[in-house]
Amino acid sequence: MKKLEGSDRRVYVLMGDGESAEGSIWEAAQFASFHGVANLCFTIDVNRLGRSQPTMLRHDMKRYQSRWESFGWQALVVNGHSIPDLLAAYETARNTTNRPTIVLAETIKGKGLTGIEGLEDWHGKTLDRDMAAKVVANLEKQLTGAESRWNANLPSSRVEAPNKLAPPTVGKPPYQIGGKEVATRKGFGDGLAALTQAAPFTVVLDADVENSTYTEEAQKVAPDRLFETYIAEQNMIGVAMGLSSRHYVPIASTFACFFTRAYDFIRMAAIGGSNIKLVGTHAGISIGEDGPSQMGLEDLAMMCAEPNYIVLYPSDGTSSGCLSKPQ
Repeated sequence: MKKLEGSDRRVYVLMGDGESAEGSIWEAAQFASFHGVANLCFTIDVNRLGRSQPTMLRHDMKRYQSRWESFGWQALVVNGHSIPDLLAAYETARNTTNRPTIVLAETIKGKGLTGIEGLEDWHGKTLDRDMAAKVVANLEKQLTGAESRWNANLPSSRVEAPNKLAPPTVGKPPYQIGGKEVATRKGFGDGLAALTQAAPFTVVLDADVENSTYTEEAQKVAPDRLFETYIAEQNMIGVAMGLSSRHYVPIASTFACFFTRAYDFIRMAAIGGSNIKLVGTHAGISIGEDGPSQMGLEDLAMMCAEPNYIVLYPSDGTSSGCLSKPQ
């Protein structure tokens, strides 16, 4: 949004220390630091405990810090139970203009809960009536008058996303019946270029294959709306989901087989109703010169299994180039 809209809004992300082991976290981390997304601030609740056992790094805050700094982030270690320390860290993040920031908040899981604090095997479990009463009573004793009356100073109105634009008018693909054969991926590239030129709300995402999927044709007409996410397909779909939440129409493209790497993100996009468009090339049952590792054989089953996905399988350059409504 900072690049597309010139927005000065800040983005805050809260996550657990357990999930920071996910590869998708580090795909996003390197992407954000590479682009210098200084208005992005992560916070990790480093409480040491996962669902079933302690996390890999537990409370090794120096190692957390060095890992994030090695990815180009400003890493701030704070006492996660201290509101003043947290506010000071967020102020530092707000004044940082050259890189994203992560606040590593060291906490104790179940802080203040009698019989639970810092202990394993309590994640996701409910308390019986007697224990719940004791825990609540103990928490109430710990609250001071000021803390119990604290109110967040939140905006009174929601900031709306950009308005959707009218559907674009795109001409028919310039291919002649009986003329030269055109590959489906070339038809897609030509149609995408026409659509991107006609529709300012269209954003293209590529995974380092633009000269093979022909998304480079869109880059020629709208270089500011093609984002190279490199070979990190989970992050590519995550970025697409974020763009769709701002009413852009993201078109993410890679070889069909590589979408399998991002299937959990594709599933979550379906569950969340994200308006994203995915284009997989090099698909089908005919194994070409790139070999079986590069051919998408599972793409139809994978996509058709998710709710509210519309799956189109073009047969030629003309059908793959028809990205707009029939004229």
